[in-house]
Amino acid sequence: MTNLMGASRVLLALARDNLFGVILRPFERTTASGNPIPAVLLSFLLMSLVLLIGSVNAIASVTSIFFLLSYFGNNLACLALELAAAPNWRPKYRFFSWHTALFGMIGCGVMMFIVSPIVTAVAFVVCLLLMVGLHIWSPDVNWGSISQALIFHQVRKYLLMLDIRKEHVKYWRPQMLLLVSNMEGVENLVDFVNDLKKGGLYVIGHVQEGSFDAFESDPLADDHPRWLEYIDRLKVKAFIELTMARTIREGIHHLVHLSGLGGMKPNTVILGFPRARMPPTLSFSSEPSSPSPELKPPCLSSEEYVMILRDILRMRKNIIIARNFRTFEKRPLLRCKTVNIDVWPLDFMKPQQVDNYDTPTLFLLQLATILQMTSQWRKKANLRVFLCHRQHTDNILRRVKTLNVLLNQLRIKGKVTPVIWDDAMQHIDRATSGGSVFAGYNGENVLSDLDPYALPEGYLSDVQRLLRFHSQSSALTFLYMPTPPLDMTKAEAYLSFLDTITALPSPAVLGK
Repeated sequence: MTNLMGASRVLLALARDNLFGVILRPFERTTASGNPIPAVLLSFLLMSLVLLIGSVNAIASVTSIFFLLSYFGNNLACLALELAAAPNWRPKYRFFSWHTALFGMIGCGVMMFIVSPIVTAVAFVVCLLLMVGLHIWSPDVNWGSISQALIFHQVRKYLLMLDIRKEHVKYWRPQMLLLVSNMEGVENLVDFVNDLKKGGLYVIGHVQEGSFDAFESDPLADDHPRWLEYIDRLKVKAFIELTMARTIREGIHHLVHLSGLGGMKPNTVILGFPRARMPPTLSFSSEPSSPSPELKPPCLSSEEYVMILRDILRMRKNIIIARNFRTFEKRPLLRCKTVNIDVWPLDFMKPQQVDNYDTPTLFLLQLATILQMTSQWRKKANLRVFLCHRQHTDNILRRVKTLNVLLNQLRIKGKVTPVIWDDAMQHIDRATSGGSVFAGYNGENVLSDLDPYALPEGYLSDVQRLLRFHSQSSALTFLYMPTPPLDMTKAEAYLSFLDTITALPSPAVLGK
């Protein structure tokens, strides 16, 4: 009788908590005095089925094992709470410790197998099935899962062991901080960065411009849950960081300095392309989009945007500028038999340095290779590395061999594709009184005094035509990002140059 009444109340509680959805919904009903008649009837039916076994010893073994299983679960829960070191876990039992919880759990498990190994195995299988069903059908209600406390305890422990002073280039991976101005229109870019992170840290940062003193409470408290729902909807593995500052530049300083924890700090900052084609203001989101009333996208001048780029480089972070991702559709693209990922390892603002395989060049190659290694791109993507050369003055065979050796040393599966760019370089030749830009393969620069902000307009047009011709069918194009100028009077010319070389049919990624 005790089991009958106790089981019916447990069944009523499970039904009211909607743990198993509509399956237990009929058992929520009670009489005016609170008696759960449907639950009592089902419990009586199940008990009658057990009595049909016909053997008191068999019935005793079954009931004993399930009681021991419940005590096993209680001791396991107490042990987990003790190991998680939750401050609100304060048991009143005077002699409690993790030793007693472990001893009780082991004792219950041993006694179960002593009573009946077969029934014990069946009991554990039934318990496992109930846990799986609970995970599938349970409502989205936060009852305080012990798993979160255990995860927190272990994450804190291993974060302390992750020493930033022991970092090595062999194990470098991109740790991304993506700066977005609002949620609209950046879904494709968010998904692309999720592919690019290669198991590393991924933080989506947002700066809300304003003064904290103007609000009675935290103005970002209500925005944070909406951003969490946003990344859940996109199914990306990312964290959210929000901040408020008087200027966008100051807010980006906050995010770059404070995002991450311990040894997990962003090393690469991603911004959208600033050119919204709405002068004189510039938006740092991926592309211009319709802002929500709560999140008005920030507008930056050319000088502010370039200063932000310089600030990020001064903080010793890599920079990625993404453009044309608003129309980037990954799924239709990957249905093709093969797709091309293009890399142009040349600073087009300094055309005399054609063989300068410096850190930004290696960074571009690394990013393209990481994207090629992901599960969705691995079987589809071909990596093409373009090598610009003059038709008659360059030792092209030797340069191709040198670049192939570099790719082999880096274990990068890419195809070196030489391209002739005499049409573009003839404008440089004319601007320098007919002198050749190259003195040979050794890279000796005879135009060291060439002003990168006084390049002929014809040169820029032909470079753009060259990029469009060879990368018009590529899925992505990685380009070398020139160094931002120190003189802010050249900011507009710098952004105009970036605008020219990234005006491609496919998404363009500038990296440095």
